Amino acid sequence: MNASVISTQAYFSGFTTNLLRDTGYYAKINDSMEEQMFYGKGKGCEYVMGKCDIKLREYCDPKNEAALCDFHHYGFAECKTGLYNNSNCNNLFVYNNAKCFDVSSPFNQDAITKSNGNKFGTDSRCFNGSLLAKGFFGEDCTSNIPVQKK
Repeated sequence: MNASVISTQAYFSGFTTNLLRDTGYYAKINDSMEEQMFYGKGKGCEYVMGKCDIKLREYCDPKNEAALCDFHHYGFAECKTGLYNNSNCNNLFVYNNAKCFDVSSPFNQDAITKSNGNKFGTDSRCFNGSLLAKGFFGEDCTSNIPVQKK
C-alpha cells in the first residue's frame, strides 16, 4: 500500500469526514468543510494497493540529485527513502526552512536564491524547472569586483 505524509499542510478530506461520521461519536459532520485532494487523484485501486512508482509525480527517485519541489508545490524538498515500512516509497519532504509561503525563510534573504529568481511570499509556490540546470553560476574573484559568470 502506498504511504505518504504531508508535513506542510493538513487536509480535511472526504475520507476524514466519513471516518469521523462512521465512528458514531459525532452527531453531525459539516460536509462543506471537506477539501479537495489531488494526491493520487484518478489513479485507481492499483495506486492505493500497489507499489510506489517513482515515475509518478507523487514520488521521487533518490538517485536524482536535482532540487525538487514537493507534490503540492509548497517548497524545496528532499527525497527520503524507506519510510513507512516500504522501501520502494520515496517521498518528497519539504525542508523546514524552505517553505515558499514562509516569508521569514532564510532563503528569502539569501543573495544567490534571489539572483536565481526565487521569491518567498504568502501566496508563493514552488515549481520544478530546467532553466538554471543548463549552466553553473559561480563567482570570478580574479578581479577586485566579483562578477557572476555562467
